[in-house]
Amino acid sequence: MSKTFTVLSTLAVLGTLASCSSSSFSTSSNVSTSGPSARAGLGPEIVEGSTTNLGATSLPVKASGIFAGTGTLALPIGNPRTITFKFTRGNLVVLNATGPISGPLRLNKTTCSFSQSLTGTYRILSGNSTGSYAGTTGHGSYTLNSSGIAPKASDGSCDMGGKAIAAKGLFTILFHGPLEPNEES
Repeated sequence: MSKTFTVLSTLAVLGTLASCSSSSFSTSSNVSTSGPSARAGLGPEIVEGSTTNLGATSLPVKASGIFAGTGTLALPIGNPRTITFKFTRGNLVVLNATGPISGPLRLNKTTCSFSQSLTGTYRILSGNSTGSYAGTTGHGSYTLNSSGIAPKASDGSCDMGGKAIAAKGLFTILFHGPLEPNEES
């Protein structure tokens, strides 16, 4: 089932990430999560999420690896240099180290379908992470994907403007890399 979304909101998320502005950022409400797994030391970690509502105010995320659980990421990301994943047992804060390296916005002018992928690298900000994630270190790479179908304007062109409402869309994130929890986790 597809949810309606605003094309501008989708492009704003991608544009905000690409601009690496310094505006403030806050996360949304807590979602339940399990704590760190029983294993200690350096290990793989993946945080992923997706939504068909590109105008959403938060994105549900799932962590697996050294830490496992569910949480949220506020959208659009207010400060793309510092990205905070909020879990019940604390916040995992990452620095968008390289900024996204974006591919072109691909637009099929006949069907009005569009897609764009952004990639970059991150490192965990151990001093900014809280709760069970305080002192955690790590780094890795991420991918953000956005795709959808924009509406047609009265002249037959694809309407990618600010008030355009698209019929279908998908926004996904994937962060992955090695992580080492603090000694107390």
